[in-house]
Amino acid sequence: GKVVPKEKLEQVSGMNSFSDNLVAVLSPVLIFVLKIPEDISQKVKKKSVFTGCNEGFQYLKQNHGISIVIITMALLNFFPG
Repeated sequence: GKVVPKEKLEQVSGMNSFSDNLVAVLSPVLIFVLKIPEDISQKVKKKSVFTGCNEGFQYLKQNHGISIVIITMALLNFFPG
């Protein structure tokens, strides 16, 4: 089956190109806006995978900006058109 009718291919292609360019332009800007801790490497010790995942989720709960960027990037990549 077809995902997009032939008469809509140009519109879908344009939206796909727009979303790709939007990500390419906004991603570097968001890096400057978000605070990224510098001492992460010093805090990393040998821990279980589950402990690391739990700490990662806790960090994302405290830093909503990074969560929004991750979710937005995932949605733009998962639903490209």
